[in-house]
This record gives sequence, structure tokens and C-alpha cells, in this order.
Amino acid sequence: QFPKTNKAIKLACNVDYAVYSEAHSVSGRGEALKIPEQLRALWSHGTTRTAGLGLFLHRNFLFKFNTVNPDRDWLEIIPGRLAVLKLRGPQGSLDIICAYLQSGDGTEHVNSRIHTINKLGDYIQPQHKVLTVLTGDFNFVEYNHDRFCTVGARFTGDRDRREAEIFKARVRGPHGMVEWAQD
Repeated sequence: QFPKTNKAIKLACNVDYAVYSEAHSVSGRGEALKIPEQLRALWSHGTTRTAGLGLFLHRNFLFKFNTVNPDRDWLEIIPGRLAVLKLRGPQGSLDIICAYLQSGDGTEHVNSRIHTINKLGDYIQPQHKVLTVLTGDFNFVEYNHDRFCTVGARFTGDRDRREAEIFKARVRGPHGMVEWAQD
């Protein structure tokens, strides 16, 4: 296995769950991955060159919920781009949403991100029913000062305004989602 993959597995062994976006996973590769017994892996495949999601779960964490049935509980909303694991049990409900939005600046890339954001908004459950953790790489920023371009020495986040407004309207606002600081 590759050094980055081994590091990811080692990190996953010390937490309840770990999400890997842009995993470049394809059918067979993820399933062939040798992981320790204490972990369980779920995959939403992209290609060897783009996308792909991986979710490693510690078995001790999974014991807090009903048995996971991947056919029922792991929903690939947009394969390789957007998936949710629905954990249910006597202690409560938890949805772990994994996202990897299209990168790039072209119109087709922006439209792909907007499509994924709209789908995401459709799948978030009400707060009184489930705790939702949203993770991933969204490939846009909300504020101009969130991205700095060293060429030209200026902030460039304004070019993502459309995606940010749709994200606020479809995800942040109606579902009360907030971002943790990335200091």
C-alpha cells in the first residue's frame, strides 16, 4: 500500500470515523485495501483521476448504533461526489454526509457544484430528527477573503459568489448548518 494510504488508515484507527474526499477510489481498489480489524470502510467511487469518497468507521463507534447495512444505510446520492451514512440506534440518530464537489472554474464545473449543493439540501434531515455532520471538500469559498491568489497578490473568493449564495439558501439557512473554524 502507498504511504499516504497507510497514514490515513493509521489516523482512522484513533478516531470514531474519518472521511476521505477525492480518494480516487474505483471499484475493487477500495475493497482490496487492507485495513485493521477495528475499522470498517465504505466507498463511493469516482475514477482513478478524480473524485471518490471513503468513510472509515471504528467498530467501537459503530457498536453505539444499530447494525449498519450498506444497502440500506449508505446512500450514494451522486457516486464519488456525495454520500450519506445513516446511523440509527437507541441513543439517537446521526447522519455523516461526505462531499467532494467538482473543482475548476468553467461553467460546467460551477453547474456541477450547484447541482451537488441542491442535492445536498434535499438529503439533510431536520435537526429534531437527526444530528448531521457534513464533511468534505466543497471547492468554493463563501467570502472574498477566504481565498488569496499569490499571483497578483489579491483575494479571489468573489468568483464563487453564486455557489456560496446557493449553499446558504439550500444548506446553511434552512438546515442551520455552521462551519467550524479552519485556523
